[in-house]
Amino acid sequence: MRCHALPFITSGTYTCTNGVLLDSRCDYSCSSGYHLEGDRSRICMEDGRWSGGEPVCVDIDPPKIRCPHSREKMAEPEKLTARVYWDPPLVKDSADGTITRLILRGPEPGSHFPEGEHVIRYTAYDRAYNRASCKFIVKVQVRRCPTLKPPQHGYLTCTSVGDNYGATCEYHCDGGYERQGTPSRVCQSSRQWSGSPPICA
Repeated sequence: MRCHALPFITSGTYTCTNGVLLDSRCDYSCSSGYHLEGDRSRICMEDGRWSGGEPVCVDIDPPKIRCPHSREKMAEPEKLTARVYWDPPLVKDSADGTITRLILRGPEPGSHFPEGEHVIRYTAYDRAYNRASCKFIVKVQVRRCPTLKPPQHGYLTCTSVGDNYGATCEYHCDGGYERQGTPSRVCQSSRQWSGSPPICA
């Protein structure tokens, strides 16, 4: 007594105890990253048919995704933003290795980021619509100097926003007064102003 040969299943395989002969038991298994749904084993019965039904292997495992490390960047001199680059995340699918979509939430690499913390999130989808996400932080710092006081009997004019790294502040005196000392001071990367304040005499 024999049964017909069992068809192969997609993304899986089976092994039989005694081929297609009576009482032979065939056990199914799926490839890595797939999950077996349906009958795990089938037996060749006396009427020449296999017991149960044909199982299927389904991809239920989400992809694996690893984001780049969080990073911190200082704003360039005279700027309040920093340009930040990173490599795309590493993505692998446990099943067929196919990633259908990789979505970025947040600015693209190479964008100019303003001061503060920015969360960058990536989501990857595989062919079976399983998804995985990861995130990292881009932090931009603006070096700032203490606010300068205008001279008595005078005023200040500054470049940029006036207290950030690279900003230059020029001292001016009111009519009838003369400036004595350095005409201008620059906010340095040490967060200190260059030189010392002049006076209006």
